[in-house]
Amino acid sequence: MSCQQCGKPLSHTFQLIPRLPLKPGHLRPAAEPLNFIPFGVGGWLALLVISIIVFCPISFSYGAFSELRLLKLGGLEPYGSALYRGIDAAICLALAASGIFTGWQLLGLHRNARKIAESYIVATCSYYAAGYLLVRMSNAACYLAYGGTAFTGEAVIGSCLWAIPCIAYLRRSKRVANTYGAVTFTSPA
Repeated sequence: MSCQQCGKPLSHTFQLIPRLPLKPGHLRPAAEPLNFIPFGVGGWLALLVISIIVFCPISFSYGAFSELRLLKLGGLEPYGSALYRGIDAAICLALAASGIFTGWQLLGLHRNARKIAESYIVATCSYYAAGYLLVRMSNAACYLAYGGTAFTGEAVIGSCLWAIPCIAYLRRSKRVANTYGAVTFTSPA
């Protein structure tokens, strides 16, 4: 190899290290930054979908079956704890089924999937809050006598600590906005 300007041979170190062109115009232009647009079920959205479609139905199904087991052990008094247990088991099964439905809507990239998911998350949080209030009422004392311990203050706080970040993520995430459409807030006229 020889020098590009004078033509003299180059030493071995210069031959191993390639020379940059002297004029900056010969350099390639800088690469444009990639515009990564998050889309589809991935990242934190995938974690939310898995929790809604797998973990919530398993939890609510377990709750329904434990209520049915306790209902069988406690007897079928029409206005005693059997009424509370039967309603609780029916609500648990409904929340399990709606969790699977909500997860499939999110996976199917349906237009209203975000609203359905927000409604489901609010329903689960409301279930624990209403159950807690019902247990603390004097009429539900018989419910506690048969071991109704699912509605504790910790369960209400835990469901709210799960619901608040999930709803905030569904409303503010770029991935969710690109996948299901941007959130439109209607202002009162």
